[in-house]
Amino acid sequence: MNQKYAPGTVIRSNKYSNLDGLILHGQQILEIPDSNQSLSNIQDFIDFARDNYDIEIRFRPE
Repeated sequence: MNQKYAPGTVIRSNKYSNLDGLILHGQQILEIPDSNQSLSNIQDFIDFARDNYDIEIRFRPE
């Protein structure tokens, strides 16, 4: 995500011309199914994403 969608990246879009050329900004968020919350080591992944890549993991209903 940090290589393709890093803050500061110029948006390139043929489909959404109103976004084309704008700059990405904000917090990177990775949304995953909430069934993953029951994994025994999920906190390790949450901590790794936050500490190494400044990415927040959010859980969403499936």
